[in-house]
Amino acid sequence: FHEQVHRWRFIPNDDGSRSGTPGPHTQRDAYINKTMYIYIVIGIIGFICNFLGYFCMTCASMQTLTTIRKKVFIALVRQDVAWYEKHSPSELMDRFSTDTMTLEQGLCQQMYELVLGCSMFVSACLLAAIQNWMLTLVFIGVMPLGMLVCNVAMKINAKAETRSRESYNTAGAFAQAALSSIRTVVAFNGQR
Repeated sequence: FHEQVHRWRFIPNDDGSRSGTPGPHTQRDAYINKTMYIYIVIGIIGFICNFLGYFCMTCASMQTLTTIRKKVFIALVRQDVAWYEKHSPSELMDRFSTDTMTLEQGLCQQMYELVLGCSMFVSACLLAAIQNWMLTLVFIGVMPLGMLVCNVAMKINAKAETRSRESYNTAGAFAQAALSSIRTVVAFNGQR
């Protein structure tokens, strides 16, 4: 298909002259227009499929997150009082909100991108194998190196994310305690 797109350069004019010389170009222009319309249709279909896929993944992830939030809330309510003395309520709420946001990103956006990336990878390998199998073998040979680099980057990112989340939870607990103290002072008219 890709070779046919560039074939217009070699289609002669309607009067038989070469394509670089002036002359009627109706056949060549019709071929270019047909190819252009094919690309436009492929783009529109791709846009619609991407939108529908992302929308479906978003709906499914929101239902899953609602179920998870309900179960976590029930588990928090069933804890003993001693458990709440060990864990700060404000830190629990900060952790709960950040973890659910992380789950939302993972279930919705990143899961969709994973499915999309895997399907694009498989289809690209199949098309490459059909078009030029030797280049496909070179790509498959270099692919483990790329996967290794991505794996190392993901591990570094996960460690940084964990440290960042812990510091945000601690900061959130301090901010909640400070706001609670301010509310207590205002409630007893202790401000001046």
